[in-house]
Amino acid sequence: MKKIQDKLGGRPAKKRTEKQKKVVSTKLTELQYYAIRKRAGEAGLRISEYVRQAVISAEVIP
Repeated sequence: MKKIQDKLGGRPAKKRTEKQKKVVSTKLTELQYYAIRKRAGEAGLRISEYVRQAVISAEVIP
């Protein structure tokens, strides 16, 4: 009989650079939240993925 520890399977472990460990939270007005939600839906993305991509590609003008 095999022990549970002997079984192979499951998803392979992610690399250290692929793990999402840090959390950033912010407060939004209802209008801001619904605007982001709408844009994420139009892009076919979850809100979190939409915000991640927006943060990476955004250009801030001081």
